[in-house]
Amino acid sequence: MADSESKPKQKHTKKKRKLKVPEDDRRPSKTQRFDFSETEKEKDAKEERPIRRPEEGRPWGNLQLILSLQNKELLLQEKVQLAYDFVATRAKEEEEDTEQGFETVSLSRVIIFLNDWIQSLLISSEKKSKVDLDKTQSRVVGTCLDFRCWEIFKFCLEESLERHVPLNISRNLLKAIHCIARNALSQLNDASLHAKESFFIVEGFELYGTVLSCVSLVFSSHNGLSNENLDLWISTVDAMLELVHKIYTDNIAGGNAGKFVLQFSCLVLEPFSKFLRVHPCRKNGFHDFVDKLLELLLHLLGVLNLQTGGNNPGWTRDLLKLVEEVLSHGLFHPAHIDGFLSLHGKEKHGKEYDGQSEEPKMVVKSYHRHLFDKLEKIVAAKKVLPLSGIGELFRLLVVQVKKQKGALVLSEGTKIVGKTVGFIHSEDYFSGHMSMMFAGNHSVLSENSYLSSSLNSETRKSLFDFFVQIMEPLLFQIKGYLQTKLEVGPALLDVHCTLKSTNKLLASFMHEKVYVRTEDTHEGDCLNFLKVVYDRIMSFSVEINQMWLSTVDADKGIHVDTLNLIGKELIAALGYFLEIDYEVIGNDLVSLWLMMLSFLAIGLSSIDMSDQSSLSSKMVDVGCQLINLYSELRQVSEIL
Repeated sequence: MADSESKPKQKHTKKKRKLKVPEDDRRPSKTQRFDFSETEKEKDAKEERPIRRPEEGRPWGNLQLILSLQNKELLLQEKVQLAYDFVATRAKEEEEDTEQGFETVSLSRVIIFLNDWIQSLLISSEKKSKVDLDKTQSRVVGTCLDFRCWEIFKFCLEESLERHVPLNISRNLLKAIHCIARNALSQLNDASLHAKESFFIVEGFELYGTVLSCVSLVFSSHNGLSNENLDLWISTVDAMLELVHKIYTDNIAGGNAGKFVLQFSCLVLEPFSKFLRVHPCRKNGFHDFVDKLLELLLHLLGVLNLQTGGNNPGWTRDLLKLVEEVLSHGLFHPAHIDGFLSLHGKEKHGKEYDGQSEEPKMVVKSYHRHLFDKLEKIVAAKKVLPLSGIGELFRLLVVQVKKQKGALVLSEGTKIVGKTVGFIHSEDYFSGHMSMMFAGNHSVLSENSYLSSSLNSETRKSLFDFFVQIMEPLLFQIKGYLQTKLEVGPALLDVHCTLKSTNKLLASFMHEKVYVRTEDTHEGDCLNFLKVVYDRIMSFSVEINQMWLSTVDADKGIHVDTLNLIGKELIAALGYFLEIDYEVIGNDLVSLWLMMLSFLAIGLSSIDMSDQSSLSSKMVDVGCQLINLYSELRQVSEIL
């Protein structure tokens, strides 16, 4: 009975002991634990609290670091400092070759934990409430721009390679790269020229230098990141392209800031190019690529073509190649090429086409039309550098088409070779014919490679349709100049821009040998369109000459250099037409020579001797081309 009475008492006392929790020891509520709005007193108390160093107890140092980083009572900055001190200590020990003692938690596990933890800080993938958005966002930006975080990440990447420890690379790491690009752009926008250079040498050296190392390690040694989010890629590349444009606009590409930006952009554009090659843009993605990146890429293409022999030539060449690859895979991926080769524009440039209609007779109803719409807007805006890239765009399409057609030919040839190899291997292996077999394979592959560089008649006609589509907006611009009766003034710069872009396109068309007279229709549809372009150029040259003759001498002196540039482009266009096919010009030799002599008179009025020599040199080249061509034609039986 006594025992039975004592048991309830014991239970009751235990229950009381459980309920007696001191007021100060109660755990804060969930909202209190994540409340960033601390009072000044609480902040001071936390600042005075000493940071516990995990390395104080050697066997437990690694474990203590992990527990400290998981401790919700420690401030974020304290955790970052603890991890950074750990990384610095490890680096010092390796440098001094200090013997490391036994640890309860292996370094490999610490690397894996640190990698996941630091990436979560850099990318901030957690969901945030609207109330805490501003405070949390500032905290995230702070960690993304904290060089200690990138040093910790770099440590994980390097140690994992050395110890063969596989790491998870977050697909959202692009957010951190985007943050760095935007920060670098803001530094260049806000600082003076001297401050820009000093920042990338002193203040920003630790951060940006470490970021370059991390990005290089991620994409070169850790197989990149598996992010199929095209929107995130586009926003990151958009920030990167703006950064590159800034260094060329401010003419600082040769300094430390320029060197960093060129390296950074190459490290980001290379995986983006590979991404586009593996994951071709879908319909909506194609629209986004064209709307957000096309003009920036064409602008950069124009800049880099002028800078290849300037500052940092190695990085400049690499960047130029990557920009071309991004355009090729983004616009002319094999998944998109068939649409561009199925425009069916025969009626567009047939005999009845006179180049006067403002509305195209051929309507491209697929998503490919969006590219032509964007190009029309670029032409209408008369932006010099993006316009200069239109000719390169046509060349990139031809190259991609040749690659696709060549791959088909090569694959068929490889199958044939494979069958032949199997036969020879079974019958003649012991007869000493292996060397002959490999020699035969090489000749077959070489022949297929040679054949792949040529285009068949149908493909050339399809490429001509594409050429018509992108040439038409330029023709409309020239027509507009003719209708408004140009006067000597600033508008001549727009004229020069349009003519230069037209010549870039004609040059690409000529070099790729898209037009073959024997493959044209009986009505000469393709030739008729080329004659329309030629007639428009000739009419414009007459207009320029008349404008020059009717202008007073005072105004001539101001704009004569611009007129020289226009004359040079007009004469260069004649040379391209002669190379494409002399029938485009036909018997119009008198008009040709009159035009050239009239521009020679304009050139002699120029004060700038370099402009004079440039125009004269172009006239001599085209004049010799004319004389040689028509002297050869007189020797044939058919007289023009």
